[in-house]
Amino acid sequence: MIICDACGLEQRNTQQSVSPDGGWSLPIDCFGYYGGFDDCVDVLIGGEQTRFPSMCHDCVVKFLTTFPLLGDKFQGGCHPNFIHTDFRDDGDDGTLHPSCCRWAWTWKKVGNGKPETYIGDGNGGWVLSRLHESE
Repeated sequence: MIICDACGLEQRNTQQSVSPDGGWSLPIDCFGYYGGFDDCVDVLIGGEQTRFPSMCHDCVVKFLTTFPLLGDKFQGGCHPNFIHTDFRDDGDDGTLHPSCCRWAWTWKKVGNGKPETYIGDGNGGWVLSRLHESE
């Protein structure tokens, strides 16, 4: 379990990483640039990142709603939708489960067996990712 640094609530961490399920852990030691918000020279020359504030799924949604330009840069989605289901029994069609937010992603295998990526539409549905527009 991980505590969300934004809201203080305990969050699941089934991946055993520094991030809560469906959330973010931000590598603060490497934010900005030299002379910017943080001096990240130590990290850039091989130093270890030590600060990883965590945000749960709901706090990430609030953040991206506040700063939509950043959210729009995630053409492939911010987190997999299956993180919010305990058992993934959808075969090759992740769109059978409703999307939890507009920054969720899932996949669906099409006729040729190649997976297509879908992004949540914000209303529980799915839209084909812009990543497939050039195909």
